Amino acid sequence: MTNSILISKSISYQAYVKIDYPRILVKVPDDVSLDVAALVPCGGITAFSAVKQLRESVELAHRTKGD
Repeated sequence: MTNSILISKSISYQAYVKIDYPRILVKVPDDVSLDVAALVPCGGITAFSAVKQLRESVELAHRTKGD
């Protein structure tokens, strides 16, 4: 048995979804609405994307400047 939860494979809104990596889940505190909690991944992905895109430039600048 795996840690995955799968109720249905149909393409529709489901009460349950398959989670391949449950360790990446974060419990939403009771005092945070789901509307607000749903925005967190958007901001996180936006920030991660910016860091990922700039990483090579920052590393090059650091190597050029030296220690």
